[in-house]
Amino acid sequence: MSKILQIAWREFVATAMTKGFIIGLVAMLAVPLLSNFKSPAVHALAADADVEAEKA
Repeated sequence: MSKILQIAWREFVATAMTKGFIIGLVAMLAVPLLSNFKSPAVHALAADADVEAEKA
């Protein structure tokens, strides 16, 4: 079992040290930090639903 783990670790390190993997990792970590998405205004939707319920 230890030989399998050694081979798996060696393959992981070989993949993780590639330029593409490192750039992708940094990009995936940077996206949430760079985005300033705010949640949509739910208050207007809830108010419209209440008005429709009162009309019925």
